[in-house]
Amino acid sequence: MKSPWKIAVLCLGMLASMLPFQGSASTAVIGVYITIVDSGSQGDEKTNDVVVWSTGAYANNEERSQILSIPGAEALSVSVTGVTEAGYDHIRLYDASGKEVRRFSGLIDATFTVVGSSIRARLTSDSSVTESGVTISVRAAAPREGGL
Repeated sequence: MKSPWKIAVLCLGMLASMLPFQGSASTAVIGVYITIVDSGSQGDEKTNDVVVWSTGAYANNEERSQILSIPGAEALSVSVTGVTEAGYDHIRLYDASGKEVRRFSGLIDATFTVVGSSIRARLTSDSSVTESGVTISVRAAAPREGGL
């Protein structure tokens, strides 16, 4: 049987705290970070693979990072959408050699190409104001003539 989707849950965190309100009340904060790989049908070339990472809502003073890769790809088409606190919370993207290739903050909607089969995405936030976060997806892309 051919399965077009493989889903891996990278991290599931739950923090529950009891708050002393009038009566009994509790608040639970749940963070789920997923990587979804669409591998097409079995036997297909790896050119249809898509890897997605979503930061979800993030906290103050937070740093998260994730490597997104398509093994064997010569280049990646990278799409970044979402929102961070403009000027203070950042998404930085690094190529396979560790060189920062892009930095985003605020309202983000960008697509670009990076040479290599992997990138590292890093979210950093300051000590105040947070937003809903970003989603980053990568898929194999052909390198453009004359470089990227």
